[in-house]
Amino acid sequence: MRIARAAEYMGMSVVGVRKAAREGRLPCRVSAASHPDLPKHPCDYRSLTPTDIHSGVHKCQRSVDAKTAVRTGKPYLVQELPDDGREVHPDDPEAADAYERLRLRSAMVVPLLGRGRVLGLVTLSTQFPYGRRWTQRDVHLASDLAGRAGLAVDNARLYEVERAAAATLQHSLLPALPQVPGMRVAARYLVGADGNQVGGDWYDVLPMPDGSVGAAVGDVVGHDLSAAAAMGQLRGVLRSYAWGGDAPGPVLDRCDQLVQGLDIAAMATAVYARFGPAGPDGARELTYANAGHPAPLLRDPQGRLHRLDAHHSPMLGAVPEFGRATGAHRDGATVPCAAGSLLVFYTDGLTDIVGEDADARTELIERTVEQLPSAADPERVVERVLEVCLPDRLDDDIALLAIRLDRPA
Repeated sequence: MRIARAAEYMGMSVVGVRKAAREGRLPCRVSAASHPDLPKHPCDYRSLTPTDIHSGVHKCQRSVDAKTAVRTGKPYLVQELPDDGREVHPDDPEAADAYERLRLRSAMVVPLLGRGRVLGLVTLSTQFPYGRRWTQRDVHLASDLAGRAGLAVDNARLYEVERAAAATLQHSLLPALPQVPGMRVAARYLVGADGNQVGGDWYDVLPMPDGSVGAAVGDVVGHDLSAAAAMGQLRGVLRSYAWGGDAPGPVLDRCDQLVQGLDIAAMATAVYARFGPAGPDGARELTYANAGHPAPLLRDPQGRLHRLDAHHSPMLGAVPEFGRATGAHRDGATVPCAAGSLLVFYTDGLTDIVGEDADARTELIERTVEQLPSAADPERVVERVLEVCLPDRLDDDIALLAIRLDRPA
């Protein structure tokens, strides 16, 4: 590009440009220099801010300054910059000396436009003795390039806004863990690091009126605002059905019927477990059903690990036969849980890693839980699992829930 070859310096300011313009300051960092003998530490050269470059010529060009470019969204050109740094920085000898060493000749400031708004400024400068004067033709070309760059910046900004909104929604829909007599509970939720990886992972713990306790973990397919919204709906639906006292299998069946009947989500995985009321020794009977979700782990007081994978069934929304009241039904499984038992739920953000074996990741989680101290607190459990099993790159959301049955005092 002719502009890229001709400019010795290019500076750009993007974040907070409107506020900066109102305050009379437009910070601008050098992002490119075309010659190796130019200064390598742009942060030391304050003369590269648009306001500073033109502070020495504002007397003859009062209508032209960086604030005007931000306010009007129009580029402007100064074909000849002052030679004497004292004109630009009359009260700062060090800055004046730096300006003179830069030997700036000509400059133009071009707004970065995105969907009708000014997102920032690009400053292009030439340098004596070989730099030429910019012309209006150069300004037209630079404006076209800045317009394309501004659209890319605005797309990235809108993308981040949607991701932040989805993350906020998702966090707001996740419950505060309740205090349950005879139980200790801990949970973690981590948002995927990739910009578009905000999804529908969730967990829930629900004390029932009869002394039983429901626990659920699920994952709505998708990684966007819709998935986060669908997660909130599905969690609320499951809560309402669980509160009615239904067994885990029928609870998931009714959720499946609603998912398919009302198009709440394309598909979702979920596991719902119900701890019966505690006996005199603190033991509880655990009944669970699973709709395509990673199997929970149960570690008994003797340290033996059990994968709760009986009666695995399809994901919610995946099979039309499960979406009808007269269709197929999910079966539940029941296991005894003595006091001191530990139950761990997790989502596939810990196992489904690109380039890695999901079975090996599952075995890593199981070994980690099995090797924990026998009396490990649930907070320590979730911290240790994440410490050992968290992938190097967190591309997907992760929900993790740990429940320990306490022994009677």
